[in-house]
Order: sequence, then structure tokens, then C-alpha cells
Amino acid sequence: MALQGGGYAVSGVEDGEWLSYTIDGWVSNGGYPWPVDLVVASDRDGRSIQVEFNGTPVRTVDVPNTGSSRTSRRC
Repeated sequence: MALQGGGYAVSGVEDGEWLSYTIDGWVSNGGYPWPVDLVVASDRDGRSIQVEFNGTPVRTVDVPNTGSSRTSRRC
């Protein structure tokens, strides 16, 4: 779902599920050029998100237990 002010929200993601996004544009260095800015929320411990570029992992983000799926934190 689109967020007011820009960006998107995804909720109810289960273990093993994945999302794929296509970014159109010129890539000057032939690789992963953009910063990844995530705002996350979880009511569980030990969660993470893996970011890949062209199938290559470029970053793993630990998702903290924020106590609620409605309480978010920038990572």
C-alpha cells in the first residue's frame, strides 16, 4: 500500500516470503548504486531482511522487535 508522503508499506510477511521490485534508470557504476532506506516494525525477535541487487545479496538488515507491527523504526 502507498504511504502518505511517499513509499510503500508491506505487512503480514511470513518466513520465506519475498518481494521483488524493478528500478528503472541508468546505473552509472554497473552495480548497486542506491541507498536502501527501510522503516520496519515487528512484534517478534530475530527477524531480518536481505536486500539483493541482480540476485546478489548486498545488505542484511536486522529488524528489531518494536513491540508492535504498528510501531516502526528506521534502519
